[in-house]
Amino acid sequence: KEANGGELPDDIPFMMLSNNTGNHIWDVFQSNSNARLHIDTEVDNTGELDVRVPCGTMLGESEELVMIGGHHDTVYNGPGAVDDTSGTATVLELATVYAGLMAENGQPKYTIRFCTWGGEEEGLWGSRSYVEAHSAELSDKLRLYLNFDMPHVDKDLANRGNNVWFYAINKDDLSHLEGIIEQFKQERAEIADKYSISSGYMTPEDAQTTNCNSDHCPFAQNGNDVAGSYGGGSHEYHTYKDDMTRFNEESLSVTGGILGTYGAYVAWGG
Repeated sequence: KEANGGELPDDIPFMMLSNNTGNHIWDVFQSNSNARLHIDTEVDNTGELDVRVPCGTMLGESEELVMIGGHHDTVYNGPGAVDDTSGTATVLELATVYAGLMAENGQPKYTIRFCTWGGEEEGLWGSRSYVEAHSAELSDKLRLYLNFDMPHVDKDLANRGNNVWFYAINKDDLSHLEGIIEQFKQERAEIADKYSISSGYMTPEDAQTTNCNSDHCPFAQNGNDVAGSYGGGSHEYHTYKDDMTRFNEESLSVTGGILGTYGAYVAWGG
């Protein structure tokens, strides 16, 4: 696939600056008509790029599937702590938790596949290519795909908001999720009371629009059931400030706990 998704010009240098740096450059040019700005750039938006899709599979009693995924790539200028290290870390943690469940409760009914996607930021290349390559298998065997993209709430809950939103494209899935949310609020009240936890239905039409811009979209467009969550307050995403200084590990226990519980419920034949 084209490295820039075919949307960015490949003959114009570009860069992203902090607001302070941008204002300083602006002030210099405003006060000095002879000012010049010299930029050396090694960014290359031409040619092709290999996109990696590593997956791990936990074999179930059947070949029917539950899939759990999040994207491991970041924007070119961002460390990607929230977008989407928070998601890939949750995927890896759930793989560890499910391994413990299998040791305790035996093999799941459904096979569980954990994947992390490359090229999400450039156009969902990893997940889209995976779905295209496995479309028939997914149409026949995939029961549910759970997506973890920015399932994180900024640590400043008071000033930036404490919202966590869960979505599903299948109303039965949404109903089960809402039941788990209520159970979570009761059993983990010391955490749940800090957050505003809500849920909503994603229509199949929503998944077909160009605004559908995360890795659940190719699965939904393939006709598969999907669910996921988003957190709020992470204003630094897609910038160089998306680092661990604002990371809130606790918020991942909300999104990972609720979605992970439902994934296990489905996989073990609930």
